[in-house]
Amino acid sequence: VPGDNKVTVTLPRALLLRGHLLDFEGRPAGVDTVAAVNGNEAYRSATDRETGAFELAVSGPGPWTLMNHQNVRGVATAVVTAPADGIVLKLDRRAGLRVLVTADGRPAPSMAVVARVRPSEKPGAAGRRDERPQKLAYGSTDERGIAELWGLLPGTVEVEVVSQVVRRAKVLATLENHRLTEVTIAVDRGARIEGGVVDASGKPVEGADITATVGPTRRNEQRSVRSDEQGAFALVALDPALTYELIGTLEDSVSAPQRAKAGATGVRLALQPMPRISGRVVDAADGRALKNFLVDGNDVESEDGRFSVARGQGDPNDAILVYAAGYLSTDVELQGRSELGTIALRAAPHVTG
Repeated sequence: VPGDNKVTVTLPRALLLRGHLLDFEGRPAGVDTVAAVNGNEAYRSATDRETGAFELAVSGPGPWTLMNHQNVRGVATAVVTAPADGIVLKLDRRAGLRVLVTADGRPAPSMAVVARVRPSEKPGAAGRRDERPQKLAYGSTDERGIAELWGLLPGTVEVEVVSQVVRRAKVLATLENHRLTEVTIAVDRGARIEGGVVDASGKPVEGADITATVGPTRRNEQRSVRSDEQGAFALVALDPALTYELIGTLEDSVSAPQRAKAGATGVRLALQPMPRISGRVVDAADGRALKNFLVDGNDVESEDGRFSVARGQGDPNDAILVYAAGYLSTDVELQGRSELGTIALRAAPHVTG
């Protein structure tokens, strides 16, 4: 509306929730995060390392459900009304799980351990079984190969070791409240594929990204690694029974896909420059060159609107997307062309209010 309009906005004063997070023995719990949740609203505060103190500024009286974030040591919850001071959140250890991970008969440090509810143990909407796995807790094995997790609900859980250097392995464990259940998981290092990356002249290439895939239905089998200063690479933790498709990339160069069975050695990936597409992007209304735009996912800065970008491994007959801020995006059919000529973008409708 034209004219001199004044708007006064009054901001409500925040209400505070103050308290301490204590461990199961009543001592300050150290570094953690406390969240206050009411419907879709959530506020978080880090606890003090020495005292376990926290302070949360919330929007209204609530009620607010307080909970801690790091459930590896236990779970603390409380329902309060703001403002409130002197709140005590005490960790309940619930059920505990000690996982020993071994590889080749020896303790395996730095392994990620995840505990999830089994689908049959977790009810879904309207009493139906919920097939989605639910992460309960996670941790990492220490130098002894041990990860200890607390704050779990009693019942049957699936315990899995997840790592890029060993094959995934899982076991089932039955947990009891306030008791520590011990399990051992022996992981398999799997098979390897070893090889090297070279450029078009046969010179070793350092820093190339090598990706090994099986197919869209086996995404958990995808592996990636980077070539070393001699161009050598080793993909590990592979399924010995599978054949993988390997591709090497570095900046604007890519290798042809190459299939190799797990256990193969001497695989050679030769990088070749990616085919390029070029053209010029202008304003459809006045023919003015656009200086900043996006072509096929590539950011371009150009004084005269001209571009030349790598196409990658796409079908030469595909369409590419060209976009600039403030303009309508457009799809350009390649039709096997590398020179696209002038691409005119129309300004997007301008709405004010």
